[in-house]
Amino acid sequence: MKAGTIAFRKRHRSFEICLISSHTHQGYFTLPKGNIGTKETPADAARRESFEEAGISLFINRADTPIIWPKSGAKTTLYFPAIIRTTHHIWPEKETRDRLFVPLRKLHKIALRPSANQAILRLLHREAHNASDALDNSSWI
Repeated sequence: MKAGTIAFRKRHRSFEICLISSHTHQGYFTLPKGNIGTKETPADAARRESFEEAGISLFINRADTPIIWPKSGAKTTLYFPAIIRTTHHIWPEKETRDRLFVPLRKLHKIALRPSANQAILRLLHREAHNASDALDNSSWI
């Protein structure tokens, strides 16, 4: 099993998502992710991989359920929604990866790996559904 993050930060009245260049598919961007170590929780592995690959430190809410991306012939990945706390100028894979912060409204212009695209869409759909439920279940004055 693998763990990764869908990491956001707020900039100029919009939200940006952190993407990294793919090592295996040149010209494409993806989400930070990697294998879970034997003594790591999935959330700890997601934090570690996000620092190693993208140079970001994160807050992951324990109450948030990860987005699960099952792929045939590959390991399942748990993508944790996360808030970016710190953007580092130096990180382990800085020389081998490009890091990109993309406003959500411009995400459609980026060449994304299908697994990253599906994970992001699932998260956005889930959050829209949760917001709709909250509006339906609240009393308005």
